[in-house]
Amino acid sequence: MKLQNIYFVSLILVLLSITIVKSDWEGTWTETTHGGDFHICIKNNELHGVMSELAVIQCDLDDDDGKTATGKFYLPGFFPCNSGSIVLVLSDDEETLDGEWECDDVNKSGTFSEFKTSDTTPNREQCALISRESYSFKGKWDDGILFVDLCVDDDGFVRTSYENFYYLRDEIHDQVEYGND
Repeated sequence: MKLQNIYFVSLILVLLSITIVKSDWEGTWTETTHGGDFHICIKNNELHGVMSELAVIQCDLDDDDGKTATGKFYLPGFFPCNSGSIVLVLSDDEETLDGEWECDDVNKSGTFSEFKTSDTTPNREQCALISRESYSFKGKWDDGILFVDLCVDDDGFVRTSYENFYYLRDEIHDQVEYGND
């Protein structure tokens, strides 16, 4: 009976250590490319993040060490690179992360390095914690004033319509963007 208790306690300690390693990702990081924050949350061995309220990141954590995350990034609207692959690596001191990205449809890639600014876990909205079942952003999105509609055809072609508010002239204009998923 004592051997079973020792085994059970050992298993709990191993599981706790895995959880601790993976939660070290969580928090707010610098985002030097666009000058905002990079919010990261971990759920079910998955990394969810948003860079400067612009790019949505969805990755799987490496099962071996929990220090590498591999997945996809998504950018809205008019960018020549709307999606691609991304790899994030957490440093041993867990205070910096390095990233590499590559666009899906455009010959463009790059690297970046960021620093942790807060250990506080961001909320669901800050991390864009959404279901990874379908990888779909289809639907109507709004901020209470302006809206964006995202549609994906059966062949993966993305159609986006949105209102663009010209702050200098207080005018709202409808816009339409097209691209590949």
